[in-house]
Amino acid sequence: MSRRKESGIPGISREVEYVWSLGKFFRLWPELDRVMDPIESRSFVKKVWDDYRLLYEPEVSESRYFLIRAQKELNSRLNEILGRPADHPTLNNLLAYALRNEIGYSQACNDMRMDRALQHPDFKFYKRSPVNDRFKKESQDLTRDFL
Repeated sequence: MSRRKESGIPGISREVEYVWSLGKFFRLWPELDRVMDPIESRSFVKKVWDDYRLLYEPEVSESRYFLIRAQKELNSRLNEILGRPADHPTLNNLLAYALRNEIGYSQACNDMRMDRALQHPDFKFYKRSPVNDRFKKESQDLTRDFL
């Protein structure tokens, strides 16, 4: 099981859920094609979109619906292909890898990481050392001499 705190979708981390949108789906295709048969992955996506359109009044957005269905069906298929345990977070790791730049540059994701770190009992703020402060003061003095 994933050690990350779960979002509203079991098995998908909050960071992935936050940055995921259908416009970023093109980043997932190459990663899926490395693991699955391209025809199988495309047929899964087509089936999900057809099912979503058949819903009379969808309760969730298209992108969230895709994540829910992919976690339920695609994750188990990926684990089966790769010979992993059924509860391994393969899809979450695949999405995190495909969206690593968006996750890394997202301020909201950085805030989530900081909140999680602050709640950890072993988290410590590192204080500035006197050596670093002295070096900073000396460099400021040198800069002032040049100006």
